[in-house]
Amino acid sequence: LWGNPVPGMKVTLEGQGSASTNEEGIFTGPLNKDKFKFTFSKDGYITTSQEIAFEAVEEDRRIQVEVYPEPTENGFWLVGAKSY
Repeated sequence: LWGNPVPGMKVTLEGQGSASTNEEGIFTGPLNKDKFKFTFSKDGYITTSQEIAFEAVEEDRRIQVEVYPEPTENGFWLVGAKSY
């Protein structure tokens, strides 16, 4: 969230199950193929999905994903560097 970790975010890997991020916003799990569809969700946040491909030679498969809180009002929102 604007550069800050989100603890307790549910991370779902299509076809492989799900787990939650730790206090530092980190999720670890077995990645046994090179392309995944991740879904990130938590109450109060906008659920987002991304398909991510890794190079076969990458040993450290880290990604950083931007998630945003659900706006409190309907409308169009401009996402800035630190807030809506």
